[in-house]
Amino acid sequence: MTIFNFISLFGGLALFLYGMQLMGDGLKKGSSGALKAAMEKVTNNPLVGFLLGLAVTAVIQSSTATIVLTSGLVGAGVLTLHQSIGIILGANVGTTITGQIIRLLDLNADGDFEDEGEVLEVYGKKESPANDALNDYVLTVTLPYDLPQGITRIRLRFDSSWASGWDSKTDGMPAKSETKRMVYDIPVLVTDKSSEACTVTVKSADMKQGTADANGQPDTYTYRAGEEIVLRAYPADGYAVDHWTDTYGRRVPQAWSDGNFLRFYAPESGTYTVVFKPATTDGISGVENSAAKAAYVYDLLGHKFANGSFQHLPSRIYIANKEKRMGK
Repeated sequence: MTIFNFISLFGGLALFLYGMQLMGDGLKKGSSGALKAAMEKVTNNPLVGFLLGLAVTAVIQSSTATIVLTSGLVGAGVLTLHQSIGIILGANVGTTITGQIIRLLDLNADGDFEDEGEVLEVYGKKESPANDALNDYVLTVTLPYDLPQGITRIRLRFDSSWASGWDSKTDGMPAKSETKRMVYDIPVLVTDKSSEACTVTVKSADMKQGTADANGQPDTYTYRAGEEIVLRAYPADGYAVDHWTDTYGRRVPQAWSDGNFLRFYAPESGTYTVVFKPATTDGISGVENSAAKAAYVYDLLGHKFANGSFQHLPSRIYIANKEKRMGK
């Protein structure tokens, strides 16, 4: 932090406090007994004070302005500290139900957020009083799997849901538009795997269609940083692996799949689920029981059968003479 940063910080704080003092002095001179009596009547009930703070914030679209005005009234003696608490609480709730959050990601690290796909998600609806996107106080930004490695940026915008200038395509405020609320630019270093240990859980989407395990490890296991993770699926008769999903329900990259195995380095802790589908005979030779003579027959899990025919094998897909065949 440079000397200029210190001057800007303390200079801004001094101007803020001076402005608060001027506002308080003005309210003291301009306030009357009638105003004080009216405010006491409204704010003596904490619930009414809460609703007042919520309503004022919804109208002026700034909880900061509501809180500063309330502080000025306290300083002028129009309100007591006890009376102001309900208003301040209402202002903080009001700012969450009238706001919208836009998450943007600089996919190609070109310094802007104008390219296709760089608007990750929009929380909240335009001109709606029911936007409670912040009420759980948790915000997760999920990065796409095909994001190039290196340093890029995430931008989080918190805008009024009643602001003008919305982008009709994304139904959110453009990345470059001005705002009276918070905007965070966060640098992100994208790597191919986590630098910390990750706890991974494996499961099947439908146990009747097949099961899954961690290839010898417990189904929930903590892997060391940089350790390869190998998960394995066991389709039931008549089923095959369709795809795997991550803890957010997204399909994992196809490059991770290796037959019934999933091999990867964990980007983070989470749960990976295998999804099965009915096995089909597309591209598979159908043979009679006595016609599939071979030295050995293998199923798709690699199990070897010495009997060279399908006569006594369950109905499923096998490898015989280097060809996929369907046992009958």
